[in-house]
Order: sequence, then structure tokens, then C-alpha cells
Amino acid sequence: MNESLLQCNNENTWTEVVQDRKLTLPEEFFLLLLDEQKCKITSSSIPLFIGFFGVAIADLLLKGKIGIERPKKTTFSNLYSVNLNVLDQRPMEDPFLNFVLEKIKAKPNRSIGETLNRLSRGFYFANEKRVLNMVGQQLVMKGIISRVSPKNNMFGIKSYHWNRMEEKLNIEKRCADLAIINIRENQVFEVEHYIREVILLLTMKNYNWLIGGSLVKSFIKRNYSTKMEQKLVYENVKNTQHHYETFKLSDPIHKLLFWISHGLREGFDSN
Repeated sequence: MNESLLQCNNENTWTEVVQDRKLTLPEEFFLLLLDEQKCKITSSSIPLFIGFFGVAIADLLLKGKIGIERPKKTTFSNLYSVNLNVLDQRPMEDPFLNFVLEKIKAKPNRSIGETLNRLSRGFYFANEKRVLNMVGQQLVMKGIISRVSPKNNMFGIKSYHWNRMEEKLNIEKRCADLAIINIRENQVFEVEHYIREVILLLTMKNYNWLIGGSLVKSFIKRNYSTKMEQKLVYENVKNTQHHYETFKLSDPIHKLLFWISHGLREGFDSN
């Protein structure tokens, strides 16, 4: 069982209680994007850096570095919108999370979607290169992957090979364990054990190509062998997305995942 739990301290802050979690959400997302055979990042027609910024914001929320608050003025259309504020300004050992935290500190009291838009400003390839190389270097420092050579590809993105592929396989298995569950019908499902996996699946679900597949479909194909299984799991992932697009006032963890889900959707829709 995934040993990641979430404590609700009050309406606006959460603290993740993690046992044996050595990687951040951006690092786990990076490993999900790496090909098992060639250790290359999946190509995408939708900027990958949006997903990285999104899971970084989620990670900062889980770590209690940032919190959320209701805007002073709301309309019917943004009744459930929330703004981000910094709760703990102390730097962390993680360079990428520090980078995102500094950006939020510079412009607080913005929604998750607005923050994603601000983080995504700039030249597409420059953003992609900076984010992928920054998170990739962190995984190199942790010994999970290694640089193939000092040369980058034509877009300046570094190439790698596996040192510890089991780290990727562990993340794949945790996400696959969640994806097989229809959370709308499972009466004993405990989301507190799958918070990070929900965030990763919701992020992948936003990467749908106009032609061909999507990140989540690729994930399903490599983890489930039969067409029947793949169809069932894809419906479960859609159900998970729809479940957390519905606001539930009484459940603090559901509220957090609702706000993250809507913030991700806003960020992807406007980029």
C-alpha cells in the first residue's frame, strides 16, 4: 500500500506525511515520461513544462510550503476558485521546487491557473529545456539516471540512461494500482493513500493529442496487456477525473484535489 498520507491542518493548509518517498512529484512525473528501453522523454505536442509546473504547485501544497485562500470577490462562475499564498518561505534542497516557490512569492494571491500561466510565459523551447534539464539533473544527482554524453539533442534537452529503472517501475505500479479502481463504485477506497497518484494521473489526462493517443493511454497500454483491461482502466481514469471535478465541501482532501484538478485544467486550456 502507498504510505503517503495527508493531514488537514485547517481549511487552507495540508501536510503530507510520507514514509519512504524520496522523490518529488515533478521527479516522479519525469520518470513516468521516460521510455523504459531508451530512457528518452516522451515527445508531446502540448508543452510538458505545464505539467511539471502543475505537479510542483501540488507538491508545495502537500509540503505545506504554500496554502490556498478564497479570493475576497467571487462571482457565480468562479465560486470555487482559490488563490495561492506562501506559508513557509524557507528554501528547500530541491532546486525546481525552489524555483516555483520563488515565482509564487514574487506574485502571490493568484489562482493555480494564473500561476501556471505566469510560470509558462516565455519562449516554448527555452521553457521546455530549462524545466526538463533541471528536473533531470536532480534525478542524476540521486543516481536514478545518468547523462549519456555532454551533448544535448537539437532542442538542448539532455539524454540519459538508466541506473535504477526500478524507481520508474515502482511509480508505474502505484499509478496502475490506482487506475484499476473505479473510485465511484468502490465503497472502501481511501484516497489518502493515493493522493500523489491521483495528481499524476490527472496531469497525464490533460495530455491528449488531436491525432493519435495521449500520455494516459500510453501509460495504460504499457501497464495492461488486453484491450478489455485497457478500456476498463481508461474509463476508471475518466471517472477519477470527473469525480474530482465535482466540489465536495465536507471532505478536505477532495477539496484540495478539486482545486488542483481545476487549476491544471485552467492552465492547460489557456496555453
